[in-house]
Amino acid sequence: MRRPAEPALILINAGFLIVVFVASPRRFARGRAVKWPHSRERPAVEQMASLGLVAGWALQIRSLVGGAGSMQRRSTRTRLAAAALIATSTAGAVLAHHSLGPAWRTSVSGTGSAPLATAGPYRLVRHPVYTAMLGVLLGNVIVARTQRAIVGFGLGVAALELQARVVEEPALKVAYSDRYAGYSAATGRFLPVIGRRRQGRGLR
Repeated sequence: MRRPAEPALILINAGFLIVVFVASPRRFARGRAVKWPHSRERPAVEQMASLGLVAGWALQIRSLVGGAGSMQRRSTRTRLAAAALIATSTAGAVLAHHSLGPAWRTSVSGTGSAPLATAGPYRLVRHPVYTAMLGVLLGNVIVARTQRAIVGFGLGVAALELQARVVEEPALKVAYSDRYAGYSAATGRFLPVIGRRRQGRGLR
């Protein structure tokens, strides 16, 4: 049986990516040119994480496109639940961008000139934009329920963990020193509480 496509979810995914990577950053940069710096210390790791996230998302979109397999069209309630999760994730990402304002970047710039963001969604988690991405990927799994979609979600989790643990958090620790140490000890990585840093034991 041919798996039906999910055009609405595909469009919602596209909308999320446009909002998160194009519209929202330009809006909250308040007219300044948006820069896209790369990590100076671990560019290979950052590129690997980016490729992993793209690959995971592509696998999920492929599942939503449909094709050979046994997946039947999900109930309207299931699709609405997934759409609501993605919409909520999009709103969370926009709110996170708003909290950062002109300091928003796609990666660590290597300086501590901008104040450490701890307000808004950053009071709950250290990487709210990544939390939003995981919400979208999870919404895709809810609808698709295929091995390809699940693998895509796993790749996304691994890519964001790699980016956060190896690239961003060590740089933030250097840039903000004790301020980031205290913040990361009290705040989870992608979910509240989960992934907090133990004082004196590094990031976990």
